[in-house]
Amino acid sequence: MGELLFGHLSGPTGTVVPDVAGVSLHSDRVTSATIKPKPTQSSISSAKSVSPDIKWSSDRLRRIMNADLAANFFEDAQGSEGLGEEPNSDALQIVPDIESASVDLRLQAGMKDYGNTLESNDSVGVPDTAGEAAQDQEWYRHTWKSDRLRKILGEFEQFDVGERLVETSAVVSAQPVTVAATGEGNRSVVAKYGGTKMNQSQDLGSRLADIKGAERIKSFCYTCPWQCPTEVFVRDGKVVYTKGNPESPHNIGSRCAKGMASTYITRDPDRLRYPMLRTNPKGEPGEFKRISWDEAFSFIADKLGDIKDQWGAESVVYTCHHDPNTQFFRHLLGDLYGTPNNYTHTSGCEMDRRSACLTLFGHVFPMHDFENSRYIMLWGMNMLGANQGLWESRALIEAKKKGARLVVVDPNFTETAQKADEWVPIKPGTDGAMALAMCHVITSEELYDTEFVSRYCEGFDGFAEHLQNCGYTPEWASQITGIPTDTIARLAREFATTKPAMSAIFKGSGYYTNGADAGRACYILNAICGEVDKPGNLHLKDWAPLGLPVTIPDEAKAKVEKQPLHVAMGYPLAPDLPNARLPDAVINGDPYPVKALFVQSSNPVMSDPNTTLMREMFKHLELSVAIELFMSETALECDIVLPETSFYEHAEIRQGMYIDPKVVLCQPAIEPIGEAKPLYDIVKGIAEKMGWAEHFPYENWEDWAELMMENVPMSVNELKDKGFWVGDRKYNRVPDGLPTPSGKIEIRSSAYSDAGFSAYPVYSERSVIPDNEYPLQLTHSKLSMHCNIVTQNNPLLMEICPENWVEVNSQDAIKYGISDDTYIIVESPKDKIRIRAKVTEGLVPGCVSVRHGHGFGHWAMGSTAKGKGAHSNNLMEAYTSPITGANCYNECKVRIRTAA
Repeated sequence: MGELLFGHLSGPTGTVVPDVAGVSLHSDRVTSATIKPKPTQSSISSAKSVSPDIKWSSDRLRRIMNADLAANFFEDAQGSEGLGEEPNSDALQIVPDIESASVDLRLQAGMKDYGNTLESNDSVGVPDTAGEAAQDQEWYRHTWKSDRLRKILGEFEQFDVGERLVETSAVVSAQPVTVAATGEGNRSVVAKYGGTKMNQSQDLGSRLADIKGAERIKSFCYTCPWQCPTEVFVRDGKVVYTKGNPESPHNIGSRCAKGMASTYITRDPDRLRYPMLRTNPKGEPGEFKRISWDEAFSFIADKLGDIKDQWGAESVVYTCHHDPNTQFFRHLLGDLYGTPNNYTHTSGCEMDRRSACLTLFGHVFPMHDFENSRYIMLWGMNMLGANQGLWESRALIEAKKKGARLVVVDPNFTETAQKADEWVPIKPGTDGAMALAMCHVITSEELYDTEFVSRYCEGFDGFAEHLQNCGYTPEWASQITGIPTDTIARLAREFATTKPAMSAIFKGSGYYTNGADAGRACYILNAICGEVDKPGNLHLKDWAPLGLPVTIPDEAKAKVEKQPLHVAMGYPLAPDLPNARLPDAVINGDPYPVKALFVQSSNPVMSDPNTTLMREMFKHLELSVAIELFMSETALECDIVLPETSFYEHAEIRQGMYIDPKVVLCQPAIEPIGEAKPLYDIVKGIAEKMGWAEHFPYENWEDWAELMMENVPMSVNELKDKGFWVGDRKYNRVPDGLPTPSGKIEIRSSAYSDAGFSAYPVYSERSVIPDNEYPLQLTHSKLSMHCNIVTQNNPLLMEICPENWVEVNSQDAIKYGISDDTYIIVESPKDKIRIRAKVTEGLVPGCVSVRHGHGFGHWAMGSTAKGKGAHSNNLMEAYTSPITGANCYNECKVRIRTAA
């Protein structure tokens, strides 16, 4: 079961629509923030007019929603290439929805807005349906074709007026916000909540099916890892529309903008269509020629045979993003070939969090029961702006509607912090100090759950003594974190005395060399307060009883000769490969030589730290294979590039990333693009060349799906009809015993002590500290309109968010002469980038934050992505967690200046 989970799980990302509200931070020292009330009619009427060229972001989002219709459906419906004459603007009957809007319209201009900062005297308002109707008509006269499609279809799409799009009516009223903050300046921060109630009166997808007889196929979206169940509409072999599966409790029929835009991948001219073989020397810009699949399979099989004979099977490494079909490669390269090195991408995602969960709870991925919680503390976790799953974000909104208190601990005033009752602007990389100090308050004041810790926790008494001996007091933590002593103590008492409660982390706290123990400390708060696996807590969910798609008999399995690479590297607690350490093995043979690398749906040259070193690594490989949709930056460095199908073109069965046990199905909606193949067919082709064809006998995906679904109470045919299966949620598993060495929650970790680390979490300084020459700390955050490195070649999303930016605190902007919305140079000891700056109060002083720095600045990938935005990963050295080997993206010091 552990192997199955490893192959099916990885770090999640997604988006949500919160409501619209205005938040202002004032005064020389920011101490509080209040939600502005909705404007009165008089204030609406007196609001500043908005230039016609600054449109609501939803104008662009509407294009996403109907791009496929415009390109396919109405081309036939009108009997011409276009939509005919532009209708009279008066006939469009477009009335702005102002029910819950209260944000300055300029904040809704997706291509103009790069942050949350406005001048303190800027007015806040929405269009008056009477006074600004004429101007509204002028806006819509010049907007996308989808505006005309609404007239033709006789409905308004379900859209929001902010930066995000989902088909849901969930809107939460803003709660008052308090800020435990430091920072000087007299600028204002206005929060973009970006949401209005949406029209649920008509189902656009159903109307399409009724009007044109499009085939409706149940599937899921895989633009991000959250796998929202969908319905895909196909006509004449083309995807013409997609919508959320309304029966799914996962997303309740909703989609985000990324999902709505994803159909473009089925007609992207930059897609790889044929196998390609390098024709020039390694280290030079890749030049390739087209070859046949038979040639590709023979080339790979011959190379694998030679490498095993000379270097051993362990010298082959397979890495991927996260794809259950990688089980096929695990069987091929692991069971049959004999390499122990089959990995995913977790080191670049949430490896420290995952290690903390495994060692504490014996669970790889606890879910968040937000909806039933009364107190939620999020550490470096931007649920509403960093691609979290729609269901989780909606659950967080529902918790707020029910009165739950939300506290966000983050150096950035994120979209989630804007929704919070309290923002705690902590200094970067100091989360562990604050969490340990909170534990100190709870233990010393005896606020812990006595019965729970005595029955179900291992090492509580020793932990309390450890906190005392180390002096982890609020006073100590205040000096490190910048958060007042009283605030730390108050938050500890609130957390311990409010039931049910939850302390949760994700990536933000783990991008430092001290992130592993920070994660443990944040999660131990739950354990000592008895807040584990009850309603409203971290939920130790059951996984669906999925089987493996292929069974290799024991007698056919190869003998594994050496330890997995991560263990041999000295990271026994790593749940995945420390990718940043891979060049050591390839270039230097440490801890043993790596001579072949398979990279599937992953782009380490672009996404891992120290881009220069990653590119150098590929020159030392005897075989490098990229299995990709695009000629990515990594593919350019490889010997051979194989085109894989997209999730619209192949089948997958996955563990659902949902709070309940869930199976989700992706089934092929259209034929593969060009000669692209599903991963199973690629593995089968290589296996046949290596003499292992008998182990991959299936001709249809339904055959291996039967094996996977054998223990699930639903047939494959039923799954095809429904698109998903959901099991029962079961709480209170802790008394039954956990899969840890003690069977309890291991506050004292035997796994850590056995590996030579402290059994209890400790605080240590991060590795890179700003100095006089490089005085600023670089951090990173994500964008709701993009996912990792896979969306930047989508012109629909790039219309909304065409580049990334760096946020600079207003104090630092004055100090270094930085103006808002201008290009600046961000320089580290290693490299420099040119990037647009956004001056803001929503960031702690002494810190600059690059949005989506690993996904922009492509020099390959495709024509739309190439050269857009700035790529920040080469600014940093390849620091990793000493405990887990996780990539430490925020271990970087920089200086800034205006660009010439």
